[in-house]
Amino acid sequence: MSSECILSAHSKTPLPQGIILEPMANLKGGVPCIQSHTPPRCTCGAYLNPYAEVDTRKGTWKCNFCGRPNAGPDGEQQARAEQTHPTYDFPSEPAAPPPSAATLFLIDGSMDSVAMKGVAEAVLGVVAGMEEDRPVGMMVFSSHVYMYSVASEGMVSCCLINGEKSPGVEDLKAVFEKLEDFICPVGGIKENIRNILGSIQSIAPPPPTRNTKRSQERAPKKAQRCFGVAIEVAVLLLGASSIHNQISSPFNGGNVCVLLSGIPNHGPGALPENLQLPDNSPTKRYYSEISQILEAKKIVVDIFCGGRSSFSVETLDTLSSVSSGILILHQDFGEEFMKDFERSFERDFGIDASFSLLSSEDIQVTHITGPVAKQTTPPSQGNVTFKVFRLQPSTSISISFKCNSKDVQPKYFQFCVSFTSGHASYKRVITHSLNITKNLEEYYESCNIEVLSLLIAKNQILLAKQERLSVAESQAALDKKLRDILMQCRTKSENGQFTIPTQLSPLPRIMFLFRRGPLLGSLLQHPDDKLYARNLFLNGSLQQSYTLLVPNLYAFRKMNGTISLLSYPVEDLALQSSNVLVLDEYLTVFVWAGGEVDVPKDMSLNVDFGKGSGDEESKLIMSKCVEYVKQITKYRFPAPHIKFLVEGHSDARWLVCRLIPSHKDSPEDQIANFPQLAELDPTQKKALLQKFWKTEDLSFVEYYNKLWN
Repeated sequence: MSSECILSAHSKTPLPQGIILEPMANLKGGVPCIQSHTPPRCTCGAYLNPYAEVDTRKGTWKCNFCGRPNAGPDGEQQARAEQTHPTYDFPSEPAAPPPSAATLFLIDGSMDSVAMKGVAEAVLGVVAGMEEDRPVGMMVFSSHVYMYSVASEGMVSCCLINGEKSPGVEDLKAVFEKLEDFICPVGGIKENIRNILGSIQSIAPPPPTRNTKRSQERAPKKAQRCFGVAIEVAVLLLGASSIHNQISSPFNGGNVCVLLSGIPNHGPGALPENLQLPDNSPTKRYYSEISQILEAKKIVVDIFCGGRSSFSVETLDTLSSVSSGILILHQDFGEEFMKDFERSFERDFGIDASFSLLSSEDIQVTHITGPVAKQTTPPSQGNVTFKVFRLQPSTSISISFKCNSKDVQPKYFQFCVSFTSGHASYKRVITHSLNITKNLEEYYESCNIEVLSLLIAKNQILLAKQERLSVAESQAALDKKLRDILMQCRTKSENGQFTIPTQLSPLPRIMFLFRRGPLLGSLLQHPDDKLYARNLFLNGSLQQSYTLLVPNLYAFRKMNGTISLLSYPVEDLALQSSNVLVLDEYLTVFVWAGGEVDVPKDMSLNVDFGKGSGDEESKLIMSKCVEYVKQITKYRFPAPHIKFLVEGHSDARWLVCRLIPSHKDSPEDQIANFPQLAELDPTQKKALLQKFWKTEDLSFVEYYNKLWN
């Protein structure tokens, strides 16, 4: 909740009121699952919950949403789980036999040999862990689509499909006539898949090399990727439809796993390299039509992009998000990709998730942000229902609302999530109660600064996406919003200075980090990188989103004979030569070693960036640092890119540009905002300040003063 109470309609505030809900988060003590009965439900749609009045003698309960009396529970001495737990599960439907679903691997045939080796290892690793009866198929696409016969032993054979046009009856006739050879249970074909991947690797081109003489360089032939045709073939094979009712598939949905090394640029669905597509373009309509089929037929599309090329994340995400799949963007098909690829096959919750919100009648929902479809009922007073994509333990849904009530009666929210786990369907009911206040000071005191900051930031990101604002325009819109908050929430102290409530005091600094960070600022230049980070921010868990908004900076240093881990403000005064710094931006983790740390070459998580053999103290510091980085990233999905930097090297700019230039501030402001600076003697402090170049970037103090003027 953005606050522990709701502001009544009597009072006005520029702050958003809302909720960030993680419906599938693991709660301490677990979530009770009611198996013996279905919880009673009122005619208004509310389920029995701890805030409802229950009269066990009469066998009735009074709904806390609409006030209607309802029957049950009847004469029970012991309270049921729904009467004592704000969150509970219950089965909504009996277990059903699993549908006949298959997994299709779609591999970009234009990858170089190094990338193809990583892809082959990842696919073989996943296939080895599959259930023996899971049907599997494999396609490679370039200028054509190659549909491999996975049942063929001792030889590699495939069916060739034209990549310049959508497939017709004749194109797929050979595949459908012997479909059992192209998609069959994985238990008996694992060695065949290994042979197929080996043959693909053998013809993959070598990775590009740089020639010292420009005259000897040859422009590489432009790789062709008929991605659209490959997706169409996969859709038909998984039973989405038939071609002129002449051929059809026995399968009922499934998973399409795409491994892509560059932008789709051949045949239907080809995208321009500059990624510029008008909203009403035929290409966008093409992908929109395919996404509708995927959603209707329960075909999940997971897309793994590896490389430094353009991909058009905006277009590809149309397929993955609507189908409840995922889109992962990596710089290569290396270790980080391998982790994410393996974890993507471990997801528990499925594609049939829906979400409903019931609130007190004078609560009006204004915005809903997250992996959700269009609402089946529009945001309004009372009840909102919509479909949820990508329902995972990390899924979050942000709901903004306003209160039209002038009374002080508590207001209630009930969230009902329908989801699948295994082969059974469940419902999870979550009920919250919030008090009403007319007092602004009480309201400000109850604010949760993390949730409040995220609601503001998510609204600004949505504005930037919808209006296609530039970096400067996005920052100007945020500045205006923050200035309005400061002006309306300020109070005048006895000395004539304006101040804001204590609970809101971290907000300007958080918004400043947001303003200059990867989500809103210019740190990420490519539209794919920025949109990828923004999508994760809008849909990810509270922890994911907040780390993207406010990165964590830690320092490893020797103090009193021991290696200590210190938390620092995200400021450039941390760039002290005796420090080893870790900056965690969630998608990227930077490790920076100061000039006084003799970094050994073998201490950098398989990245050779060291400059010496390393003394014992440096080895110990780096060992602690590497251990900590592994610990915080072990279960992270998507896996972050870990970048190692050394003071004085050109790559160190990756960290320096992310730190607030507080070296520009007065000595008093420096100590106030970075207290550790007081530990340095005058010589050390002078040496630190002399490191920095002149910059036009604003420090936080400069920015904050500018907001008030």
